[in-house]
Amino acid sequence: MDTRVALLFELYFLITLLAPMVLSGNSAISRHPTVILAAWHGSLLAATLSLTLALGLLISAGVTVHYAPQSSLANQGPFYPLASTVLAWGATAVLGALIFRVVSEGREVVREQAARSRTLGQLLAVSSPGLIGGWPVRLIDSPVPLAAALPASGAILVSTGTQTLLDPPHLLAVVEHEAAHIRHHHAAAVAVARISQTALPAISATRRLTQATSIVVELIADDSAARHCGVHTVAHALLSFAPEDDGVASRAHRLTTQSIPNWFVESSGAALCSLLPLLPLAIAFLW
Repeated sequence: MDTRVALLFELYFLITLLAPMVLSGNSAISRHPTVILAAWHGSLLAATLSLTLALGLLISAGVTVHYAPQSSLANQGPFYPLASTVLAWGATAVLGALIFRVVSEGREVVREQAARSRTLGQLLAVSSPGLIGGWPVRLIDSPVPLAAALPASGAILVSTGTQTLLDPPHLLAVVEHEAAHIRHHHAAAVAVARISQTALPAISATRRLTQATSIVVELIADDSAARHCGVHTVAHALLSFAPEDDGVASRAHRLTTQSIPNWFVESSGAALCSLLPLLPLAIAFLW
């Protein structure tokens, strides 16, 4: 077997075993949410590339056996052609199954997002333009408290019920929170996690990634809003907006009991984590 194939499989199993252990700590998630999110996705992409490239090399070896001169295979042993062919067909089957699952789940995610977009689009159609703390928003005449980001259009929906519930500083904090979701493309991050969980269900890292992503994007948005509006303003806005939600209460407590992560440190850490997928590429093409 090609040394690169063995190394890629080893890297794949190493990442899928270590990533959940290293990245699942509540303390790390709370203190460095942006770094953890980048590390989760960087690790997942590195593991996926490792597996895909390993399978691709096995398929390539099997194809090469059929076209290589017999003299070049003489030193490989009598069973090498058969073994390479069997491994190539097996790798093809595994790769085909993974692609099928990714495409199928991708379509399902797109359908769900389209349905959500249609629902919010209907609200958008009956909304009116407004301005909250300098942010352009779309106002909906509804007594139900509502604040939602529309990533496709970049709009932020806010109901009159939310305006009534919150005073201007806390209302701005909610708008800043939703704006952070749009700026950082959090909807795409959640979609990637969802697709990965279905495509590679046996990997504990992918099962935890969906849960971790849903939590971390909210913490990142909280921190972004806190940098603009202050931690106590954001915490009070969260508790006022969803007073009976235990998760929201935990987020508010986090804001008031620990310092906001340093933006430069978070950005630098996330940039380093984004380099993780280069490792399997280096093994496959530079080894």
